[in-house]
Amino acid sequence: MLTNDSHYVDSVAYLHVVGEVQNNTNRNLRFVKVSAAFYDSNGGLVDTKFTYTSLEILPKHDKTCFHLLLPEPANWSYYEFANVEYWDDAESPPDLAISNHSGSYNSTFGWYKIIGKVTNNEADRLEYVSPVGTVYNNAGTVLGCAFTYVTG
Repeated sequence: MLTNDSHYVDSVAYLHVVGEVQNNTNRNLRFVKVSAAFYDSNGGLVDTKFTYTSLEILPKHDKTCFHLLLPEPANWSYYEFANVEYWDDAESPPDLAISNHSGSYNSTFGWYKIIGKVTNNEADRLEYVSPVGTVYNNAGTVLGCAFTYVTG
């Protein structure tokens, strides 16, 4: 678990916790599970939640983001992460290349849009290709994490 996580509460009282996980192993990982416990100011447990990283297969020595979402727990003060869980039997991910990527912030709607091109370097056609984007501030703190599917 990297220490560049952040959190925010949205306009409909949902708590978002975003961050990154680094694969420090020599194996490709899958089903990378991130769990958090939420506590009140007295250290009392008020909620727990888990999610999986946005990248389905986390290649060895690579990193990916996660986005944990839950209704804001009453009287919560802080959160702590449990040890990351995973399976270490993943095959290598497909050979894809990302190019011509850029991003822009839309202040009217309060979102960040990332666009780019994904090239399949495999011999076979791939389906359900889903690039993952992570947005950072100048200090390297994760501000957002999302995935989408390619359009072609």
